[in-house]
Amino acid sequence: MPINKITQPFALIIFGASGDLAKLKLFPALYSLAQQNRLPKQYYIVGYARSEKTSKQFEAEFISSIKKVHKVDEKVLNDLLKHLSYVQGQYDKKEDFVRLKTYLKTLTKKTNITKLAYFSVPPIAFKSIIQNLGETKNSSNEDLRLILEKPFGEDTKSAEELFHFVARYFDDDNIYLLDHYLGKPAVKSILSLRHANRILNLMMKGPEIANIQITAFEQVGVQSRAGYFDQVGTIKDMVQSHLLQILALIYLLRLNRLYFLPDKSVPAIEIFSLKYIYFLKN
Repeated sequence: MPINKITQPFALIIFGASGDLAKLKLFPALYSLAQQNRLPKQYYIVGYARSEKTSKQFEAEFISSIKKVHKVDEKVLNDLLKHLSYVQGQYDKKEDFVRLKTYLKTLTKKTNITKLAYFSVPPIAFKSIIQNLGETKNSSNEDLRLILEKPFGEDTKSAEELFHFVARYFDDDNIYLLDHYLGKPAVKSILSLRHANRILNLMMKGPEIANIQITAFEQVGVQSRAGYFDQVGTIKDMVQSHLLQILALIYLLRLNRLYFLPDKSVPAIEIFSLKYIYFLKN
């Protein structure tokens, strides 16, 4: 299977770079990309967080998080570190974003490259970051893309408000909604297992299934994430995002039964499938 390589230069700004998601998932993933030689020659990784720390301290955290997951090739790691830097700032202060923008101009030598803003922060910080990024953009032509990590708001109303809010500053084509759980190999293989394996395909017909049980084994406790869980809660963090996504992929209705749907993308079918389950329940 061919490995896609990123060819265009980019700057990745990780908001919440001192948090657990960045350390547990993002930093090891960046190392994997470097190890597989999938990164371009010109790229920049900028960690942004409220924590007061030096670039050396941030670098040490970056290395530590990678070594907990990977057996490290020092040459690959050292090359990756050359592209790493850290900016301290608040999420709700526009002057800090002006300072970040100035730093990025200097870092990228004023070239107009793609900028990716990864939101590895609690939902309460989303609007401040979106607004400050939107108000400090050079123009509508600037290639700035937002990667929003779930959960999106606290409920349906706040999620809708968030999407209306982000639409004031960014077009739909520049907004990416992400659930990192979908990147797990076992989750990614669900559809191929269902449809490529004839035995499983036959077994997973409705009459053959008594019940569906999804178990999430977590070895990592709350640790330093008490503030996040106090605000979001385990149900919203795990069930309504990660586990419902898995349920939707397992239950996903066959395309030939959905000829009437104008949008036959996987997310659209997932939503329809979940509504169908709700309808059966009631």
